[in-house]
Amino acid sequence: TFAFEIGEGCSFNTFSHNTIQEVAAGGFRIKGSPYGAPPLARTGSNAYTDNTIACYGLNYPSAVGFLLMNSDDNDISHNLIHHGSYTGISVGWSWGYAPSASYLNRIENNYIHHIGTDSLLSDMGAIYTLGLSPGTVIRGNLIHDVSAVRYGGWGIYLDEGSSGILVENNIVYRTKFSPFNIHFSRDIVVRNNIFAMGRLAMLSRSRVEPHVSLYFENNIIYWKDPACKLFAGDWSDMDYLFYTNVKVNPKEKSTTFVSDWNLFYNPQLTLPEVLCNEKSWEDWQSLNHDRNSIWADPCFVDVENDNYTLTPHSIALSRGFIPIETEGVGPRR
Repeated sequence: TFAFEIGEGCSFNTFSHNTIQEVAAGGFRIKGSPYGAPPLARTGSNAYTDNTIACYGLNYPSAVGFLLMNSDDNDISHNLIHHGSYTGISVGWSWGYAPSASYLNRIENNYIHHIGTDSLLSDMGAIYTLGLSPGTVIRGNLIHDVSAVRYGGWGIYLDEGSSGILVENNIVYRTKFSPFNIHFSRDIVVRNNIFAMGRLAMLSRSRVEPHVSLYFENNIIYWKDPACKLFAGDWSDMDYLFYTNVKVNPKEKSTTFVSDWNLFYNPQLTLPEVLCNEKSWEDWQSLNHDRNSIWADPCFVDVENDNYTLTPHSIALSRGFIPIETEGVGPRR
């Protein structure tokens, strides 16, 4: 069903420049031992680079391009994944905040497009994570055209307990639901990404918990449909206690996420028309969210033809946004 099966104890291998297409299930299924297993059962330090996975899930539509379960220190980079009914790259697989054998994975410079359909499955993402993943990086990926039936056609989808992950320098556009979505998480850093053209929402979070779920800074969020929600789901805060030092009294804290220094823009809306978690922009900022963020045209080269390169006079560049190169995305020849 899968083209490659990588089991317990398989480490220090390279899988490169393979073409996998029209398969019953998926491309690579990596299934290591769970947290606490003997060291020799560890599965990790493998490289999966420059592969093409196309038209997968023909008999088992819930299969994914890359499935990494309980595996660490892997390089998943420069792959092309397209036309599957379900998730492109899935990493992690410890539920909630349970201890995890998945960490230090690098998901970089992959090109993922046309994932999911409007008529078959829900609850998917081009890149999907589950559980604690300290040191894992999702960087430099190009993602577009992600769909689903009822919910979950997301670009980057951080599911239950996803924690300790850096998401940076990705371009995600034209998704049925949010280009970026969190179910619930802890200590996620999301910076210097372009999230564009979500059909129903742009950014979404499902659950509020008594800690900071993410730091969302220096991103560009661009959309055109006035009916598309900017912040969907639940972006509320809550009062909880934390200790800065065992010798001092607990302090009250309400922030469950940090969002600032971002650039938002919809050419069909003016700022007074924008709702952030059902609040006006002024009310949103009064809660210490996006106090230094701005509403301005990022000046992409050609949005109509999917060119999200910034022009030299873009205000985003003057605010410290680092241009995202896409020439090296996908397999190298």
